[in-house]
Parts: sequence; C-alpha cells; structure tokens
Amino acid sequence: MPKTMRFLLICAFILTACAPQTSAPAAQETPIAPAATLIGMTVSTTIPAVGATLAPADSVTPAPVTITPLAENSYIPLLSDKDLMVGQVYLQQMEVLTLETYPPQFILSLTGSLPTPCHALRVRIETPDAQNRIQITVYSVTNPKMMCVQMLKEFRANVALGSFPSGTYSVWVNGQSVGQIEP
Repeated sequence: MPKTMRFLLICAFILTACAPQTSAPAAQETPIAPAATLIGMTVSTTIPAVGATLAPADSVTPAPVTITPLAENSYIPLLSDKDLMVGQVYLQQMEVLTLETYPPQFILSLTGSLPTPCHALRVRIETPDAQNRIQITVYSVTNPKMMCVQMLKEFRANVALGSFPSGTYSVWVNGQSVGQIEP
C-alpha cells in the first residue's frame, strides 16, 4: 500500500507541474502596435537578443507606404512583454501565400517549434524599406521565473501581412529571404 500511495503522489505532482497555469483571467492586453496603428509606420529593425527583455517602442516614424492589414496579427509584441525574456524560435518552414482577393492579400505561413510549452510566439512585421524589403522578426518570449517542462512545442501560425501598393517586394524572416510578392 505505501508504494502505491507514493506512486500516486508522484503522478499527481507531475500532472500538476505540467498543467497550464490557471490564474485569474488577465485583462485584455494592449498591443505595442495594434494593426490599425501599424498601418503606414516604421518599426525598429533590430532582432532582440536571446535572453534580453523587451521594452515598448518609444517612437514610431511615419512611412510613405500604406499597408492594409488582412486581419489583426495575434502574435504582435504586447506591452506586458517587457517583463519577459526573449527566446529562440526554430523555424522549419516559411512560405508566403497569396489570397485570391482584390487587392491581393498576403499571409506568411510559419511552421516550427518553440523551446518549451511556456514560450509564446511573437511576430513583428515592418513596413517595406527603400529596397521594398519586408523585414519580419519571429521570436519567442517566456517568464524566466516560471518552471516549465523542457521539451519543444510545435506550432503552425498564419500571419496576415495585408496588401501592398503595386511593385515587387521581398519578404525576409529573421534575416533569411522567404520569397517575393507582386501585388
């Protein structure tokens, strides 16, 4: 009987350690740059260093290009990210998809892994630069004080890029060319 109780106690401990955190529902977080605010603006091109903490952007400079978002990006950096640690993302597949709409809308399809189930995906999309490059930064954030099981968590994400004025644009994710789009 004591071995059975010990076994059940260990199983209960393991299950509670792996269970998702159940705290009071958080208030609606305000994004650093919601899609409506991001239109026609330039965001920093710096990729955060692994282990760095993020601070909200201090200033945003208007750009001459207007981007129409398809839908709100659910992976944009949040104000609460400033208290979190930046982590890596392991990308296995990146692809730009074109929706058959007028004007054409574009989606970035990402498949990869996060370092742990406690990491959250973040995607920062910048407006095209002078060379018509669309720089996209993909990274993860996590609470360094949270205890988490050490295993990869696979993800699939479709990130709306919106539509662009006529021209040829190259899409870059974390410094790697993904492809070109021609609206």
